[in-house]
Amino acid sequence: MSFTRYLRAAHIFAKYQAWVDAPEWTKGDEAALLQFLTSPAGAKLSLILKNLVLRQQASALSKTSDLQYEAGFATGQKAAVAAIESLLPQISADGDTDSDHALTQEESHTG
Repeated sequence: MSFTRYLRAAHIFAKYQAWVDAPEWTKGDEAALLQFLTSPAGAKLSLILKNLVLRQQASALSKTSDLQYEAGFATGQKAAVAAIESLLPQISADGDTDSDHALTQEESHTG
């Protein structure tokens, strides 16, 4: 991570964040997120998030002072990435996503 990106992240992290009610997450939102994450920019973002989690976990393991804080921070980052991933369509045992079924159903109703 570049130093300027680190400073920007620290600045954003330090800002006061007001509580907001979570908006409804729709099948269309799931499909849009999946489409983005399978794009070149989305693939890069996924790798950046994965590396952030792995880097924080490695840092927690290598630091012996304040291990509880470091482990908590690593767990928080992993939980944040999992929260983003939980917004993606669910994949069934046959490999289809809920969005695939929703699109198929919409097409059959319109055609």
